[in-house]
Amino acid sequence: MDDLKEVEIRNLLKQLGLSSFEQKAYLCFLRNGSGLTAQEISTFAHIPLTRVYGVMKRLVKLRLVSTDKLGNPTRFNLENPTSALRFMLRKYLVKVDEESKKIEAELEKILMNLSVPNSVHRGWNIYEEEYDVKSLIPSLLASAKNEVLISDVSYQTFSEDFLEEFMLALDRGVTIKVLVSTNPSPGSNVPSALIEALEPAQQAKVAMHYWEKRLFMRKNGRGLAQFAIFDGLQVAYAVTSPRTAKYFATLLVETKETINEFYEDFHDAWDKAVELRPPTFQSIQK
Repeated sequence: MDDLKEVEIRNLLKQLGLSSFEQKAYLCFLRNGSGLTAQEISTFAHIPLTRVYGVMKRLVKLRLVSTDKLGNPTRFNLENPTSALRFMLRKYLVKVDEESKKIEAELEKILMNLSVPNSVHRGWNIYEEEYDVKSLIPSLLASAKNEVLISDVSYQTFSEDFLEEFMLALDRGVTIKVLVSTNPSPGSNVPSALIEALEPAQQAKVAMHYWEKRLFMRKNGRGLAQFAIFDGLQVAYAVTSPRTAKYFATLLVETKETINEFYEDFHDAWDKAVELRPPTFQSIQK
């Protein structure tokens, strides 16, 4: 038996729960065979003689070794390694399975009684820092493939990255609907915030896209919360932070039931809104 195999066997025995001395003693039998005395085990395995009998008692209990046929406790025999180690493995797997079920039961018990102040539901992620909020929306725009619905977006959302991804989304054929409120939420100014933030070349491009009917705008009589829906799969929703009470925060929702509620709310308001053609667009075309 070479050194590499010994290392592998020791690692296995350790995983199965054998102590360092027990590992050494069992490897001693694999190297030297059966019929070893306590003194020989102590010498070959480098285990103090005073510890040998305790170690061997444990290996006998695990059925890895046995006393000789006459029951002489000073001489020990190696049991068939194939059957002995497989037996140990089966016992180990049963133990692991029982422990995992116990842990799972304890976890479920804890979760049932868990109460965390200002907790966020599963499928909801809170973004509270200004940098995170401003980078979140552009990344969602970049991943949109079909449709983006924007309701009363805050001026705080607009950034160079947002405008770039807004244009790129239109370029690849994504339909964007912007619902403007006549009673805007604090900090929102749509569409003028969007138009004023664009460079002249970008303004002309937006106008072109607008008349190609990829970009739609309507004016809504009732104020809606600030949110955006991306392909009906995600909603970025402006909220007050549940931890810091800071208004500048965004909740990213990915649960289908909640998304559907936002979707229905948006289209209900959209159907009741009127077409909006900002004068800025008309002046650009002249």
